[in-house]
Amino acid sequence: MSEVKTLDDLIKLHIADMREVGKVLGRSKAFSLKMISARLGKTPLSDVNREKITEFGKARAKEGAGPVTAGIDVGYKLSNITSLEPSLLKLRHGWNENART
Repeated sequence: MSEVKTLDDLIKLHIADMREVGKVLGRSKAFSLKMISARLGKTPLSDVNREKITEFGKARAKEGAGPVTAGIDVGYKLSNITSLEPSLLKLRHGWNENART
């Protein structure tokens, strides 16, 4: 993957990295990442912030996701992927976090 501009790009990079080290994506994680990608995938990384993540979590709760499920989607998958983004890109692609825009 040459350029990582959207959340979907970052999710694809995360999945590729997991496969590269021999980790298999479990059913629940695969479902969550697919859902996040479908709903927020086109969002530019520069627009992914606490408010966007909170909105996603609230929407999951309104759909009937229990607190544990919504917490996993937001707390583990979405937050961890986005918080690791600068480190992943720097390590994998020599990305300069000052050139984000």
